[in-house]
Amino acid sequence: MAKKINNNAAFLVKFKECEQLIRQTYGDDKNFKWFEDKIKDDGEDQMSQKMYVCRVLRNYMSHNPDGGFFIDISDAMADFLDDVKTKISGDIKTCKDEMSVVRKFYTLHSTVSAIAVVLNKLPAVPIVDENKNIIAFCTDETIRYAVSNGAKAADEIALCKINQPASEVVAAVGDTYDSAMEKAEAMNKKIIFVADDRRLRGIINLK
Repeated sequence: MAKKINNNAAFLVKFKECEQLIRQTYGDDKNFKWFEDKIKDDGEDQMSQKMYVCRVLRNYMSHNPDGGFFIDISDAMADFLDDVKTKISGDIKTCKDEMSVVRKFYTLHSTVSAIAVVLNKLPAVPIVDENKNIIAFCTDETIRYAVSNGAKAADEIALCKINQPASEVVAAVGDTYDSAMEKAEAMNKKIIFVADDRRLRGIINLK
């Protein structure tokens, strides 16, 4: 029980600190909800959604007598408000801040030769659907298989030979740059593909 009370108390204190910092940084007429909407408008949906959850829980805890016992704030949620404070201060780098925007997209209708050219620069090429959602990745192994079997377009490559998205590092636009780098290091990858949900937005080259 002590841990829950301590977490809940810390959460409420950190939430108040976020609101104070927002007013100090952006003006007295701004609040947590305003910053939540700003983050969403900036394309960082995941962080905005987490902020929404924090705001709803904080409001319940503040305005209901049983709020401190009915809700059990996790360590992760309490720690998340530290990320929000850093974001407000502008000290935190997100993947969106560091990525190069993707201008050219490759689909199952792209030619093997076109994909092979890109593989001279990247270790993997994202294959997207009509909505630019990542569905798979082509690698050198994929292209070698395609050429040996006479394939001329990506849709002629057996899908089992196209690596699934989990084979590469895919980070959300709102993920911190440091967390994406840690994921890349753990997977021994030099490229981070940045997506909004599954929609390809950019690339971070760690070389």
